Amino acid sequence: IAAIPFDLIMLPFVLNGSLLRVFKVLKFIKVIALFSQFFETIDFFLKKTHLDEIFGITLLVVLASTLGLYLFDPSINSLFDSLWFVLSTITTVGYGDILPQSGAGKIIGLLTLIFGVLIFSTVTGAIASYFARRILMNEDFNITENDDNIEKLKENLSYNKQNITEVHAKVDDIDRDVEHLKKEINELKELNKQLNDEIKSLNENLKN
Repeated sequence: IAAIPFDLIMLPFVLNGSLLRVFKVLKFIKVIALFSQFFETIDFFLKKTHLDEIFGITLLVVLASTLGLYLFDPSINSLFDSLWFVLSTITTVGYGDILPQSGAGKIIGLLTLIFGVLIFSTVTGAIASYFARRILMNEDFNITENDDNIEKLKENLSYNKQNITEVHAKVDDIDRDVEHLKKEINELKELNKQLNDEIKSLNENLKN
């Protein structure tokens, strides 16, 4: 295998740039994979916060308001001007360069403004609620983990108490055995004393 001239085999591919193109394609695929993970995360976030539904409703309102202003307000000259007014109103920016003049246009502008305030408060509340739930979930997980640790500590304490009780019982048994041995030793001492007395008496009798 070592004798196979790989450098000569790969040389034509390197010279015409084919191998370089392959590496570029692989790098591009890696970038696409990273972006797909990013978009999956964004999609998960939007679904959890229901922002996808909110953005959909907002888009419908923007389209309806834009068409309504363009159709019912003669002072709006183009769809772009109508869209510009709706976006500046719904975002509560209000540049004031384009203003509806008709009654219908003012009503549409007022409704758009109210919807803009509501939509921004809803989006803010949804995002805050999402992160609050995440924090609470983490706290619940920590509390559960702490509860598990406490239960394990209780089990260890109970086991240690049992061991201590067994040790005390063994110590009591040893104390009883020691007391019994003391009694036997005292009895043996008494017997020894009696034997000594008898031996003395026998010796005296023998002398006599």
